[in-house]
Amino acid sequence: MRAAKLWPNAIVGMLSVNVIATGVLMWAANDDEANAIESDYYRKAIAWDSTVAAREQGRALGWTLDATLGPIAADGMATMAVMLADSVGAPLAGAAVALEAIHNAHARHPLRATLAPAAGTPGRYEARLPFSWAGRWELRLEVARDRVRVPVSIRREGVFE
Repeated sequence: MRAAKLWPNAIVGMLSVNVIATGVLMWAANDDEANAIESDYYRKAIAWDSTVAAREQGRALGWTLDATLGPIAADGMATMAVMLADSVGAPLAGAAVALEAIHNAHARHPLRATLAPAAGTPGRYEARLPFSWAGRWELRLEVARDRVRVPVSIRREGVFE
């Protein structure tokens, strides 16, 4: 083929690639599963100073938290367990623990639960949840006890044990 005929084909080819790439980017940007908006973001932004103060209060109390996820059963359910301890390492019983688990790739579908005290294990709180995605999770927990509310946010990868 002569060079005189290649130039128009090359220009049409580059323009076609540009149109296809723009279409793919528009589709990805508008995909409902690909984006998420923080729920109730305005209230959270206004309350940011009190949230930071509550986290500092939790650090001052010396409370520690460890989250584990048990094996995922055939039905897709797994037991999320949280161990709470006070400043001397004693189990922290009598707390109310709320969980919001957010998978980074599926942020539009957070898992929410109230963790119940585990029978026979003081300081352990658990709930069964449908953890159907492997990967990075953000665990937002709120521990409340004796009029103290401590928000905790931790990130875990995959099956975090």
